[in-house]
Amino acid sequence: MFYIARLKPWVRGIADSLVFVDTVEDDIFVYEFLPTDLLRFSQPALSVETKRSILKSVLTGLSELHNRGIMHTDIKPNNILVDYNETLGEAPIVTQVRISDLEDSVLLREGRCMQGCLCGNELWRSPESWARAKQDHASHIYSFAVLAIHVMLNHTVFRPSDEELDGDMAWWHILRLHISYFADEEGFRGLLKHVGQENPFFDRLIALAGDFDAEKLRKPFALWHYVDAGFRDLVGKMANLDPKKRITATEALQHPWFQGVATIGESTGPNGVV
Repeated sequence: MFYIARLKPWVRGIADSLVFVDTVEDDIFVYEFLPTDLLRFSQPALSVETKRSILKSVLTGLSELHNRGIMHTDIKPNNILVDYNETLGEAPIVTQVRISDLEDSVLLREGRCMQGCLCGNELWRSPESWARAKQDHASHIYSFAVLAIHVMLNHTVFRPSDEELDGDMAWWHILRLHISYFADEEGFRGLLKHVGQENPFFDRLIALAGDFDAEKLRKPFALWHYVDAGFRDLVGKMANLDPKKRITATEALQHPWFQGVATIGESTGPNGVV
């Protein structure tokens, strides 16, 4: 509890981030209430423009966190809270978007990283987090890329079958999808270098890459031609397997796919931190 209270000054004033607004006798934190999250809310028939605004709002908050040295360790749709107005027979109007679950955030000085921890949810975490290798803001840009696919396509790309997900080899099936969708030779080599030969996942990743052949082909996201080309390019830059090659949140906001897109706060009114 002390850590959360100490974190508040670092996140005060960051748009699109949810922080506690009060305490009760130093035992309870009081948060602003938002009725739903992106895991549930992105499923209705929202317009492409609304989805892009939601993603830009999330990315703006993530960029500000990163600029202040705050690493959110669990980026996933159900940690993005949403408020909206709804009229019968009409599409909902999003009024607020907040990054939540800052309780597990870490303050990272420039050039520092985390290592040895398994951060995030299995369906959204980066490959280096699976390997418990060095993790920093780039790891959560990768998670944001996966979240963005979920919002735009209503597709959880790293979810294997229920049987595979519940089995002892869930990590194998999930990481196989990472390689299938986002691996290229340079990025894969960069990931191996980042993980290091002493890490058990070094050999596991090599074995996973060798599991593809003429009958079991990879399905690179860059070749999903039914998906908007600009969005594919943005995701590819954020989801490079090599953490050192990923663009930052600030750089992602400058990508052409976001040009002319308003954040939810800009388009519907005040949306700062309470």
